[in-house]
Amino acid sequence: MMYQIQGAVQETLITVIIALITLAATYATFYLRKATERIKCEIEAIEDSKQKVLLHNALDRLEEVSRKTVNKIEEVTAKKIRKAVEDGKADRAELEDLAFEAYAEIINVLEPEYLKVIQESLGDSRTYIFNTIEEHLKKIKLTEIKP
Repeated sequence: MMYQIQGAVQETLITVIIALITLAATYATFYLRKATERIKCEIEAIEDSKQKVLLHNALDRLEEVSRKTVNKIEEVTAKKIRKAVEDGKADRAELEDLAFEAYAEIINVLEPEYLKVIQESLGDSRTYIFNTIEEHLKKIKLTEIKP
């Protein structure tokens, strides 16, 4: 009889221990999933922050590259073409083609990771770059007009 009681108690203890181990494993899994979700959210926030910094740096670099490119083209080519247009020796379309030349040069000079983030973030990056070119050209013309 004692062995039967002892056997029943052992089975009950084993069942209780297995239940406690299962419960502990369930809680561990639950907290592990919660911790994983929290870490994923933190990583996402960091990546968003990095993406914002990268976009800001890319736009600054675009500004710098486009300013230098427009200044160079204006100094080297545009003044000569304007004079030739005034003298009737060149077509005005040649001046308009300079914007495409500037665009191509900016695309070639701009770092690939900056170009990629600009294209992904702005939607129509081509128009944005052409508008930046025009903006710099207007600034140059305004400084030429001022005494």
